[in-house]
Amino acid sequence: MGKDDQRVKHKLERSVKEGRRLTGLVVTGVNLQNANLQRADLRQGLWDDNNLSYANLRMADMRFTRLKRCRLDFADLSAANLEHASLEAATLRSARLVGAYLARANLERADLRGAELRYTYAAQVALNQADLKGASFAFSDLSGAMVREANLTCCTLEECSLKASSLKGAFLRETVLNGANLKGAELDGVWLVSCNLHGASLLGVSVKDALISRIEAVNVNLAGGTLDGSTLLDCDFSKCNISRASFRSTRMKGVCFNGAYLHFASFDGAVLEDCSFAYSHMEGADFTGARLKNAQFEGVDLSNVRGIETDN
Repeated sequence: MGKDDQRVKHKLERSVKEGRRLTGLVVTGVNLQNANLQRADLRQGLWDDNNLSYANLRMADMRFTRLKRCRLDFADLSAANLEHASLEAATLRSARLVGAYLARANLERADLRGAELRYTYAAQVALNQADLKGASFAFSDLSGAMVREANLTCCTLEECSLKASSLKGAFLRETVLNGANLKGAELDGVWLVSCNLHGASLLGVSVKDALISRIEAVNVNLAGGTLDGSTLLDCDFSKCNISRASFRSTRMKGVCFNGAYLHFASFDGAVLEDCSFAYSHMEGADFTGARLKNAQFEGVDLSNVRGIETDN
């Protein structure tokens, strides 16, 4: 850290310690590593390109502040207010944002690998193309969030609200979605691989043209969901509510629907191989134009199912 950087850092820390407001401040391109700015009032500031790695920004007020391309690796922003803040292309690897307020913040293309974001309020946050590998949003509210083309590998979204959010084109591998609420969410074109969705709600979700592989989705509510044109491989939807869901033109292999509720679900034009529907409830289901190979219907009443034709 150069002398000029040290001078700026000490001046900022002294101002915060004395309780001065730093609203509207312009500080760019400065090395502020390890700076202690706890509870600082940094609203509406311009802080682009600063190095704030390991900084203490707990409970700081950064509403409407611009922090583009800032380095915030290992920084502590617990309970900070970042409403409408702009952190485009910022790096926050292993940063701590527990309980932070991120409503309508812009974190597009940000690097949040390993970041801790439990219990955050992040409604309508922008995370498009962000790297969220290993990050935790457990028990957070991301309703209406934009998470398109983001990397969510090994990300924890347990009991997270993603209602009406858009994850179009996102990559989810070994992602934890236990108890997550994705009601009305858009997941078109996603890669959903080796994820756990036990107890999640996907009511009315759109997952068109997606790749879904090795999913554990027992007791998931997928009623009214749309999975048209998707590919499903080795998935378990046992005991799920899939009533009125659409699987038109999907390709499935090794998918288990045992004990599931499939009332009025549509498999029109689908290709199903080695799929099991044992003891499922299929009144009104439509398999018109579907191709089934080695499908299992043990214990199923097919009298009110349309279009069942097998080549077993």
